[in-house]
Amino acid sequence: MRPVWSHVFFVSVTVAYNNCGIFKKWIICRFDCEHIYLSIVRAPLEISGRDRLLIVKLNKTYTGSSTERIYQRENMYEKTRKYWKLNPEKAQQADFVLAVFKKVVRAVYKPERWFPVQNEEILSGIRYAFDGVAIENSPYLNKDVSKYIRGMNPIQYINICLCKRSG
Repeated sequence: MRPVWSHVFFVSVTVAYNNCGIFKKWIICRFDCEHIYLSIVRAPLEISGRDRLLIVKLNKTYTGSSTERIYQRENMYEKTRKYWKLNPEKAQQADFVLAVFKKVVRAVYKPERWFPVQNEEILSGIRYAFDGVAIENSPYLNKDVSKYIRGMNPIQYINICLCKRSG
């Protein structure tokens, strides 16, 4: 059973003495219980059959704390679906898009179509977005994708290749 609390507050007190007297520093940090829970008990991602998965890392959009307009999005779907530099031929093959933050799957979508997006005010070059449907009870939700994450690239393909057909 997962915890139901919404937030936990940790308080750390640092006391430093110097020749002028006592200096006290209070540090208060708020952690979302969901993050704490998932970091402790998350199970590794196991791929069902031959599912073709596209992982998108939401490092900049998930928390919404960035001051850059491009990273501020109103909901998880909008955080996941757009402005990706990726191979459109590979993306078209994906059965599911996994929205990942801190190596844990936070949302799963079934893409219906991919399309190019160009907005020179907020990004350079052509990026891609998808329209799709949320898969609320996906077996991939809350799974650890550590073994599939390689390097800094925010896009990872699992069971997707551009195989040339002979003929």
